Amino acid sequence: MVADAGRHAPPVRRSAVPGMSLLEMLVVVAVIALLICILLPSLQRARAQGRAVVCAVNLGSTCRAENVYQAENQDWIPGSAWTTGYWFLTSPDGATWDVSLPGFNRFAVNMWDYVTPLRAGTLGRQAISTHRSDLIVNMTGSIYSCPSSNEEAFKYGEGQGPAKIKAVSQMTMMSIMTAGPAKYDEVRRDLASYPGVTKAGWVAQYKGFSVAAPPGYMPRHSRLGREQLKVFVADGLRYFDENTRVITYNSLTNRDAKLMSCATPPSTGGTAFEYGREYNLAREFSYRHGHRDRIQAGFFDGHAEGLSLGTDRDPTHFTGKAVHPQYYYPSGSVVNIPSQLHLDDIPKGTILP
Repeated sequence: MVADAGRHAPPVRRSAVPGMSLLEMLVVVAVIALLICILLPSLQRARAQGRAVVCAVNLGSTCRAENVYQAENQDWIPGSAWTTGYWFLTSPDGATWDVSLPGFNRFAVNMWDYVTPLRAGTLGRQAISTHRSDLIVNMTGSIYSCPSSNEEAFKYGEGQGPAKIKAVSQMTMMSIMTAGPAKYDEVRRDLASYPGVTKAGWVAQYKGFSVAAPPGYMPRHSRLGREQLKVFVADGLRYFDENTRVITYNSLTNRDAKLMSCATPPSTGGTAFEYGREYNLAREFSYRHGHRDRIQAGFFDGHAEGLSLGTDRDPTHFTGKAVHPQYYYPSGSVVNIPSQLHLDDIPKGTILP
C-alpha cells in the first residue's frame, strides 16, 4: 500500500525560472541605448541623403521642363526680363504690372518668374490661376520644391498675419538671366528718347556687376556656352528679412516688386541687399544639404549635382564649388570686380569657361 501511495503522489513542481536581476536589466537597457546612439545618426543621415536625392530629381525635372520650353520658344530661357518677362518692360521705367496691356503675359508672377511658364507648358494654361497670390503658391509645390526645406513665408497680401505658405525653395541665377552690355546700351538709348524718365537706373547697374557677361549675350541656350557647367536653378529662397529672421512676400504688394525666384549667385560675397542675400544672410536656409554646407543645383543640360561650400583658415572666407562663378555666368564672361566675389583671388579680367 505504501508503494502504491508513492506511485500516485502529486508531481513535484519545479521552481520557476529566476527573473532578471536589476543589474542585468540595467545592462540590457544600456546596450539598447548604446545601439540607438550608434544607429540614430546613421538613420538621420540616410533620411537626409534620401531628401537630397529627391531634391536633385526635382531639380533635374525642372531643368528638363526648361529644355522643352526653350525648344518650343526659339531657344529662349524662361523667366528673363528679355524673354518671358518682356511685357513687364513695356513702360520706360520698367515697373509695369498691368494685365490690360496688349500682349501682357498673365501667366508670369513677375519679370523673373520661370516657374509659371514651365507649369503652363506642362499642365496647360487653363490650369494656372491668374490670381497673383495663387501663382506664388504654384511656385512652391510639385517638382518646384525641396523636401529639406520646411520654411514658411507670410502669404502675399497678408502682412504679418497668421496666414502662411510654404516658402519658395528653388532659385534661378540672375547672372544667367541678364543680358550683355550691348543690350543695356540699346535700352539706354531707347530710354533717352523718353523725356522725364527718372527710374531707368537699372540699365546703368550693369557696369557694377562683379562679373560681366559677353557683349552680345542674351539669355538663350545658344549663347550659354558649356551648358553642362551652367546652373539654371538651385536651392535657395527669396525675401528673407535678416532683422526678423523670417521670410515674407508682403513686399510683393508693390507693383514693381521683382526677383521673386531669381537670385544673386552664391559666388557673390557681401551682405548688402543686392549682394548675396539668399546665400549669405540666409545661408542656414539655402545650404540645406550635407552638413548644411551644400546646395543642390540643376544644370542646363538636364543633370543635377551638389555644390559644396568650404572654408579655409578664415571661417568667413568661403571656398569650394558652390562659390565659383564659372557655374553662374555664361561662358566667356569676364571677372570685373574680384573683391565682390567670395573667391576674390580670381584675377580681374579672367575669362570664365
